Parts: sequence; structure tokens; C-alpha cells
Amino acid sequence: MMLDAAIRTKSTQRLSLQQQAEDLGLCTWPAELKPQAEAFYRTGRAQRLMDFLAERPEAWQARPNVHLAFRNAPVAQRLFPHCHLGITEYIHRWSGNDFAQIRAHHYNDIRGEPLVLASGGPVRRP
Repeated sequence: MMLDAAIRTKSTQRLSLQQQAEDLGLCTWPAELKPQAEAFYRTGRAQRLMDFLAERPEAWQARPNVHLAFRNAPVAQRLFPHCHLGITEYIHRWSGNDFAQIRAHHYNDIRGEPLVLASGGPVRRP
């Protein structure tokens, strides 16, 4: 059962424990799907995450995770380009004008068209 169904969370559906050297890391991927992104970026949740991280920098960290995918896409069909933005700028952009880029293109509309990433979101190449 996914986390969103199990505890009725609105902004994330997965948690994972991952070994990181000699430690365990608790990982989550908020805002993966558009309804989750709305619950994360269009409410105070994103800012609360930033505040939480700022108060506990020795224990918690976050990093941008730009990806292009479709619901239930296998990992082999997901694109994870490197993001050069810091987490604060990343969240600021998705909370602002870049939010309109989330799920802005239907698969059939972009199939075969090259895309480029601008400020963290996909846009059609001119």
C-alpha cells in the first residue's frame, strides 16, 4: 500500500530507508504527481519543509529532484537530469511561475518532440 493511501498524506506517497555509507537515510519524494505538487507548493508545506531543514542542518538535507515521467512509469522510462539549482531556489520556482509547467504537456502532444529544461521545468524547444 502506498503511503498516500495508508495515512492519507496529500503531498507524498513514498518513503524509503536507504543505506548511506554507515548510516541509514530516510528518503521521501514529495510532489511527484500534480495533485501532490499542488498540496506541497500551493500550501505552506514547502515553506515548512524549508524551515524544518534550516533548523536542523546537521540531521536533515534536501536536494532538487527534477524528473520527466508519467504515472507508474518504470525507472527505465523516467528522465532524471541533473539540477544545478539549490533547494531554496528550486522550491521557490516551483512555488511560483514554474508551477504551470507541471503536467502541462500530454504525452501524445510531446511524443517525438525534443524538450529542454528551463528553470527546472520542461518546455518545448523553439
